[in-house]
Amino acid sequence: MDIYENIIIGNFLYSLGAAMGKRKETDQLPLAVNLLQQTPLDKSVADVLLRGARTMRILEFKRAKNDSDKETAKLLHLSRALSTEANSTLLRISRAIHWFIGSMSDNTGLNIRIVPYLDFQQPAAAKKTLQEFIAAMVNEAAQSGPDNGELYDRYLEVLANCQGSAKGSSGGLVASVDENGNVSYVVVEDLRELGLTLTQLHSLYQQRQQELTLQLTRELNYERGGIKWTRQSRHSAG
Repeated sequence: MDIYENIIIGNFLYSLGAAMGKRKETDQLPLAVNLLQQTPLDKSVADVLLRGARTMRILEFKRAKNDSDKETAKLLHLSRALSTEANSTLLRISRAIHWFIGSMSDNTGLNIRIVPYLDFQQPAAAKKTLQEFIAAMVNEAAQSGPDNGELYDRYLEVLANCQGSAKGSSGGLVASVDENGNVSYVVVEDLRELGLTLTQLHSLYQQRQQELTLQLTRELNYERGGIKWTRQSRHSAG
């Protein structure tokens, strides 16, 4: 029995969507989920690029039976690029956002190994389960953490440049879901513009959340004021 990468990717994206849907605070939260397989960015970046206003994941999926030397060469080029003084600050970012998801299937089931891309050739590297990995990303996307957009953009540029394929690109989509479950999409002509687009959308999202909070506060104050006025009127009438 052999389970190919695209099957793993499809189920991963479904699981991520289901996990995001359970988080009430992610209503309307903009998130870009782009499958880069068979696009100009496949060889230079990865299979999947997930991007939010405060989070990003670059994911490479590989079967154990796929003994291609492509990933070894990509790792070598990336390691060399990050070893320079100019890019040394990106090492921490790399291990937080750039991941290798290996899979091995047999008659007993499916085994998933998730490690930072820089460490995928190290058998002893600390690994995560698929459930832990998805939960951590959902939590990060939903929280108001630091804005690392510029670092993310810089890392993507270094990653593409070190593979000798910075000219290629691809369009993308940013999706958001409102409180009624309606999905809307924003087209991004170049995936390298995702950071700017998501920052703008996130600002609109936060503004909308503040407006909803203010509206709810006003309604609650109105209801409380109405109840108080009614009670006082009855007391005076008595």
